[in-house]
Amino acid sequence: MSRSRASSNNIGCSVEAHSTGVSTEAERRCYCGILLRVHTSMTRHNPCLRFVSCPLRGNNKCKYFVWLDPELPVEAVESIRRLMDRLDQCEKELEGAKLKISSMEQRRKFHFIIKVLLLSLVVVLVTCRFGSISLQTTKFLPVD
Repeated sequence: MSRSRASSNNIGCSVEAHSTGVSTEAERRCYCGILLRVHTSMTRHNPCLRFVSCPLRGNNKCKYFVWLDPELPVEAVESIRRLMDRLDQCEKELEGAKLKISSMEQRRKFHFIIKVLLLSLVVVLVTCRFGSISLQTTKFLPVD
């Protein structure tokens, strides 16, 4: 039985397809007669192991379940767990950075609004001040 690399999931575990020349794992059916899909376990206990199970949910499913891959060596499982922990940590750091950026953008928008309001206030004050001066100076101009 040869294996060919089909794709990889989000943490780098390879999802491989068996090629036996007769049929593929995806053509299997559960006890209900429904075609099975290959899934990849992402649990900490069985990381990156492929399996098939009855696709029905709840009480309707027939409990069909088969692992397609052999159990990984303990060292491999531990390495994958460390990588999963690091990925979780990186995702938390990324979320924190996104929140910080969002907060900074909100502050920047607030500061921009304050600057526009202050500039508008200055324009109004200057207009009023110089507008009243020009009115006063026109009172003193001789009339022809």
